[in-house]
Amino acid sequence: MKRQHYTNEEKEKMLFRYASEQTDVQDLLQEAGIPKSTFNQWLREYDAQHNCQSENDYSPRNFRHLKLRNQHLEDIIAVLNDSYCSPRAPLRERLNEAERLKSSYNTHLVCEALGLSRGTFYNHIKRMCMIK
Repeated sequence: MKRQHYTNEEKEKMLFRYASEQTDVQDLLQEAGIPKSTFNQWLREYDAQHNCQSENDYSPRNFRHLKLRNQHLEDIIAVLNDSYCSPRAPLRERLNEAERLKSSYNTHLVCEALGLSRGTFYNHIKRMCMIK
């Protein structure tokens, strides 16, 4: 494969898209036809050029991480808002509530929001199926 040279504007545009969009990185790179190793090099160059050494410094990588974390926390809040019990409720209540919410939300997210281990939740589901 012939090596392609990218302008600084093209690099900056891709770094901006990476930071601002919530699309999967693989899909983003495949759409643009950029190898992952090349893109990772661009991220390292950006960090070195702008002296980004901690997670508190602005970099496309840190910004994307914060956006994804924020979205995850908003999802947890949505689960808690739809729940009829709190994460401090008795285990049986939380298990029953998780069972009710599992059709509306991701099971991992429901378990995390209600403070349940997934194993405990799956065992509860298994026991409930055996009873019925």
